[in-house]
Amino acid sequence: MPERYYINTELRILSRNIANYFINYGNRKKIDKMTGSGGWIISYIAENYYRDVFQRDLEKEFDITRSTASKNVDLLVENGFITREPVDYDARLKKLVLTEKANEVIAYFANLDPENDTLRDVI
Repeated sequence: MPERYYINTELRILSRNIANYFINYGNRKKIDKMTGSGGWIISYIAENYYRDVFQRDLEKEFDITRSTASKNVDLLVENGFITREPVDYDARLKKLVLTEKANEVIAYFANLDPENDTLRDVI
């Protein structure tokens, strides 16, 4: 009699292996205390380096409320990933600027070699 195949068991094992891979991978301390949404925000600011990025831009881009954007930005500021800096042309506005810590995280992920640093070893 053939053995039964349970996809949910395989998916749970795969999910656990992927999570362990990222938890134990390299410079985990550089990305510690960053939420998933924080990563998206940092990525958005980095991709728009050529212009000033404000909290309202995050609200529009990610379709989130003002309070949600504020909480995410506050957390990133508190953890040292971004700063709020005033702009010359409007005293009410504060642009979001990446810190050196955020740039290190960006460089860390940019330098991952897809040929050598894959999840295939985990799977």
